[in-house]
Amino acid sequence: MQNIALIAHDAKKPELARFLKSHEDWLPGVNLLATGRTAEFLE
Repeated sequence: MQNIALIAHDAKKPELARFLKSHEDWLPGVNLLATGRTAEFLE
């Protein structure tokens, strides 16, 4: 399983969410790790 760490400044969190949404097809099988506030935003 591949691990990807997600870290984003507050102003970039919406952009990160859009990126993840547009790449959902390759997310199965990927373990996403995020910092506290980034994880809260992406939930």
